[in-house]
Amino acid sequence: MGDRVEVATLLMACGIAGGDIGIDGARLDHVEMVVRKLTDMGMRVTATDSGLRAQAGHRGIPAPAGEPAPRLTARR
Repeated sequence: MGDRVEVATLLMACGIAGGDIGIDGARLDHVEMVVRKLTDMGMRVTATDSGLRAQAGHRGIPAPAGEPAPRLTARR
C-alpha cells in the first residue's frame, strides 16, 4: 500500500507539471477526495491492476481566470 500523502503529492505534481504517470501500489479509495478535486479540474485518474494512472495536459491543469483557486475540502 502506498503512503496516502506521497500518492496525493505525486498526483498534484502531475497536475501542475502535466504528463502521464503511474503510481504502483496506490489505491483510489485512499485518495478519493484529492482525486475528486483533480478530476473536477480536468485531470484523469484511473485505477489500474498495479495502482493508479494519472494524466494531465502538457501544461498541467489550467487555473480558471477570475475565479478563486479550488479548495481541497472534505465533503460531509
